Amino acid sequence: MHKIKIVLIPLVLVIFFIIYFILSVPYYSGDVKNHIFWGRSILEEGPLGFYGRDMQGWSYPNYPPISMLSFAASVWLYDIVKSSIFSLNSFPLFPSGLIPWIEFDNVYISFLKIPAILPFILSGWFVFLFARLFKKSFKQSLIYSLLFLLNPGLIYLAVLWGQNDFMQVLFILGAFYFLLKEKYILSYVFAGLSILSKQTVLMVWGIFLISVFRIAGLSKSVIALLVSTLILWLAYLPFNNQGLIWPFTYYVETLKSTGFLVADNAINFWGSYSQFQQLDAAENIFLISYERWGFLIFALMFIPMVIKYLKTKFSYELLFHFLFLSSITYFFILTRMHERYLFFGVVFAHMLLMINKKYWYNLLFFSILYLLNLYRGLFQPDFPILPELLKNTTFLNLLVTCYLLLILYNYYYFMFKLKGDEKN
Repeated sequence: MHKIKIVLIPLVLVIFFIIYFILSVPYYSGDVKNHIFWGRSILEEGPLGFYGRDMQGWSYPNYPPISMLSFAASVWLYDIVKSSIFSLNSFPLFPSGLIPWIEFDNVYISFLKIPAILPFILSGWFVFLFARLFKKSFKQSLIYSLLFLLNPGLIYLAVLWGQNDFMQVLFILGAFYFLLKEKYILSYVFAGLSILSKQTVLMVWGIFLISVFRIAGLSKSVIALLVSTLILWLAYLPFNNQGLIWPFTYYVETLKSTGFLVADNAINFWGSYSQFQQLDAAENIFLISYERWGFLIFALMFIPMVIKYLKTKFSYELLFHFLFLSSITYFFILTRMHERYLFFGVVFAHMLLMINKKYWYNLLFFSILYLLNLYRGLFQPDFPILPELLKNTTFLNLLVTCYLLLILYNYYYFMFKLKGDEKN
């Protein structure tokens, strides 16, 4: 029985990967075509100077090195598979139908979704490990992992949209898991890799550093920060032809490249405020820009949460409620949010459910909201009524109102009801 359990989890993950790769072929976001060009550029011209190249009309390369190298690896893998299929086609028994399949543009694009699908699958493995850490049985842990991998919103992001946001999820989950297991160096390395996947992890990475301080003390939190800094510098080294501090200045520069609107198709406060029309985040109201108002309001909510987290007896529920509440508040209040950026809220709602089933309503609402928000970004595939519903301002404002009520309730519960004295 023990041997079956050891084989079962990898087998399930492999099956999910194969199914999701096949399902990824029909639809995709135009973002993925940028990934093809970036990956091909690195393969053909090398990484040195990549971030300063003429992108020939394609989007500016604002993703960190791990993402870029994963795109290059995906292009390389496609080339290898395509070349192998053409070579093997000379054998009489080889299925020649694979030739038009591998030449189909959507299949090429699906290879560039591997940096999205594979981290999603591996994140499901960490969900299983966390469930075991939370004292769940093997069967319960497997069920929680399957529920995670079957979440419609998360599937839409990784499989249909094809954005590689799950790379940062994978690494930051690993960072927290190894931190809780007191494997500190491994934890710090995973945290460093997370910020080299996507910059949208920075708020959660900051909470990781706070958690290192909370659990292991100031000296280890400083070490964690230094490890992340070193990993960032080293990762940019193959690309760097502009000086020692360029990795840091360039990374900061990329933080400004997320758009200029108060809400970039996001169903949140600023979307409702602008009536889901375009509104520049740099415009002022009461002498302060919308963007700065977002930061100010978020800080006023976030700082008390940090104080609560630091002063309350540590528990898994305290940690993941903090992560969940911070993530949904971040998406709701800050400007320049894209529709995709709510994924951390869904992930941590799932983690919170594993700790205590009473939080089921958070996972249910934010999974539905996230799926609707993503669908509103692509409108793929075509569903009757749904596109019109998601263009209806009254319906969108209703979703925002429900969102606000859940934030307020969770904030109240976290600040005043959660005692943090549960047994881990």
